[in-house]
Amino acid sequence: MTLIKSLKKIIKNTKNKEMAVKHVVYYLFRKKSKTENIDNLILEYNFFYFDNLSYLDQEIDKLIEKNKNQFLESTPGDIYENITTKNLKKSLGQVYTPKNTVMDMIEMHDFSSITRDSDNKIIDISCGSGYFLIPIIEKYASKGFSVKNIVKNLVYGVDKDEFSVFLTKLSILLKYPELENKDLNIFQGDILFDSINPIDDYKFDLIIGNPPYIGHKNLSKNYKEKLYKNYNTYTNKSDISFCFFEKGYRMLKENGKIIFITSRYFMEGQNSFEIRKFLKNNYKIERIVDYNGSNLFKGANISPLIIKLSKEKSSGNFNYSYLYDEKFNHVDFNQGNLKSDKWIIRPQTQLELLRKLYSETQFRIKDFIEFKQGIITGLDKAFVVTDDIIKEYSLEKDLLKNWIKNSNIYKDHIINVNNYKLIYSKDLDISLYPKTEKYLNQFKSRLEKRRECKKGIIKWYELQWPRKREIFEEEKIIFPYKAKEPTFFNDKNNLFCSADIYIGICKDKDIKYENLVKYLNSKIFKFICSMELKKVGKDLYEFYPYALENLPIINKISFIDVNLDGYINYEDYLNKQFKLTREEINIINSTT
Repeated sequence: MTLIKSLKKIIKNTKNKEMAVKHVVYYLFRKKSKTENIDNLILEYNFFYFDNLSYLDQEIDKLIEKNKNQFLESTPGDIYENITTKNLKKSLGQVYTPKNTVMDMIEMHDFSSITRDSDNKIIDISCGSGYFLIPIIEKYASKGFSVKNIVKNLVYGVDKDEFSVFLTKLSILLKYPELENKDLNIFQGDILFDSINPIDDYKFDLIIGNPPYIGHKNLSKNYKEKLYKNYNTYTNKSDISFCFFEKGYRMLKENGKIIFITSRYFMEGQNSFEIRKFLKNNYKIERIVDYNGSNLFKGANISPLIIKLSKEKSSGNFNYSYLYDEKFNHVDFNQGNLKSDKWIIRPQTQLELLRKLYSETQFRIKDFIEFKQGIITGLDKAFVVTDDIIKEYSLEKDLLKNWIKNSNIYKDHIINVNNYKLIYSKDLDISLYPKTEKYLNQFKSRLEKRRECKKGIIKWYELQWPRKREIFEEEKIIFPYKAKEPTFFNDKNNLFCSADIYIGICKDKDIKYENLVKYLNSKIFKFICSMELKKVGKDLYEFYPYALENLPIINKISFIDVNLDGYINYEDYLNKQFKLTREEINIINSTT
């Protein structure tokens, strides 16, 4: 068993896992330190060491002996990243950048003009374990700067988490034992709000790093109010990472640079209007490297991009690289052409084709389709049942409905449609269904804790958000809210579905659902979606109604009766409707 696996096993068996993580890291590197300078640092942070966890030390000693080489080669950041708990990472918004990506980002900065007389100050304002700072110190040192001068006058770090500050200092001192703790400009504090001396007195040439990702749901009400008051980029349902671009702007010299790796969400997100506007209007965008849904980060569901900005006005071109088919494609894009509603950055031929598809029809999806969301039960474990449960409790069949989730839906069929049934309990007297009442009663205490139950909006045995029954008991279109491509299915079998499925109802009774679904699953519509919808993973898009309803759609007559006489197939029919050239058809085929 490797050192990391063994350490994780120790932590798993402790009650306070987050404190155990800190204790383990602290103890490991106390054993590793061989200089008085590191001893002094460890003494300064001695509050991380707790007697009630000292029983772990003997186990750690044994692991060090067993895995000596791995221990000697490891850094504090490596150990901490690999053994820390998900809860701690989530609360701090910590996502660790792969080392090769760190080096790629550092290489984006021009160090060639820096001389030994330069006073180029660099800061990481969310320094984590010092992953960016140590290679930057090495960069300066390679240009003839003394390490002591670098850490005292040129390289700075800040982190809100005190343990991260400790790890950064420890990492630097382990690498450069000649340094002292007092030499290091690494500070604990919330860079968004705290006054941090001497950092407040400086303007920086480069701000680099990986700002924390913390969504609005994981922030306190008071903290969100402070963000609203102090940062224009923080709006409804924003991520705290947006504010680091605004704070960075205030901290930069004129023509100073920012190089951040961050979530690509802001390019297309509905609640990212202000950050898009701020970046376009206040910075010159020099480069964007978009991983286009691929996930770089271990254990975190984040689709990243790297962005390099300069504190100057610009409407010129920037280089945009995006990952597609396992390789990067490169586009020169004019910053003045970025739109505030979303950033669609693609080759000019694709953008022109998208504009043409909009111009060839005056109709939009919302003209023909009204969207609804599936059911929120409030406790699937209670309301979603199998045949075995139905038989065991003899549940009354007139309450049971066929139930599907998003993974059941394909374009031309539904799988496992009979595996689960929903107890559709809405506006009824449960005493008339004694078998179902007896079954649900085992979940009663949990069901009563639901918000709507506490408010008296629903009874304990009712679904939380049941929607209207007729939505499900008529012909409709159903589709998953996340999918790699348009996946629309024409349901004629009264399927009830969960909230991870959306429902489309035709506004016009003359329209045939099967014709509408053909268009929604077509190559043309797939191309439109790939350009317009938010990408949230590798080959994964969000099909939310707000994003779909303004997309182009052909005329009503095409959905009443499709006559394919004279056409090769339905795709050929659509190509003619949109007056596409052979070159434009090739663009669609090559991108879908």
